[in-house]
Amino acid sequence: MRYIPRKHEDTIAQNLYLLQSKITFIFSIRYPKDVWASLSPELRRIARKTEPGDLPDSPEGRVLRRAEYIYELDACFAAQLLPDLTIGESSYPGYTVNTSCALLSVSLTARQYVDASECLSGIAKNPELLPLLAAILYCPCTYSPDRAHGNAALFASADPATLEAVALNFQALVLMLFTKTHFSILWQRGKDTGKNKLSVGLKEGIYALSEDGYGDIDKVGDMSLTEYLEILRKKKIDAVRTLHSADMKLSEIAEKTGLDINTINSII
Repeated sequence: MRYIPRKHEDTIAQNLYLLQSKITFIFSIRYPKDVWASLSPELRRIARKTEPGDLPDSPEGRVLRRAEYIYELDACFAAQLLPDLTIGESSYPGYTVNTSCALLSVSLTARQYVDASECLSGIAKNPELLPLLAAILYCPCTYSPDRAHGNAALFASADPATLEAVALNFQALVLMLFTKTHFSILWQRGKDTGKNKLSVGLKEGIYALSEDGYGDIDKVGDMSLTEYLEILRKKKIDAVRTLHSADMKLSEIAEKTGLDINTINSII
């Protein structure tokens, strides 16, 4: 799911540098391991997001000012930073993200999210998918794959940096959903590659829920994303409890579900 932006011309790179100095929350700062290990937990929290020159004037702060460091992209957040895109004289509203009252809701439908995720996965090898991703995420009215595909040529006229910002914003939401929320149990670690992958394919999940009586393919696909993920999460929890009731060993449950032992214990 990781998206690596293309190289831009100097003017775009300069704009990104200027934005970096003003919008720091999508960046983190990495120091050498030996320097980092000597810091207090509180200073580590501050130092990850604060320029060395702006750190407290303390012995530890002075150590960090002398140390080498690099910026890393830390795009993992639930926010819509590009609420609409303007193409020509028309404005296209995008999906919304609401985190009020300590709850997360996203206006994307299950099918829209699945299509956008598949598109995002292919962008690193085929950047020409960027306009299609924007067309999916900024599809007017009710989402339709055909409508989104039809609008892809229109979104191709948008500024390349804007299209990459759309991809970055969506990637941040994807990572937030599956690493920082209770939906993380839908994520498993592949033993062979060491990379994370969904234990239940989201696209296949639409067909599975339809077969389970949640409605036809279109009805399941039109579910809100959070409702869809909640159902998949409950099904995975139920599967763990069913395996446990069948006296299956925890190690075997972990192998079948991709969950770690601590998570399995918290479920059962």
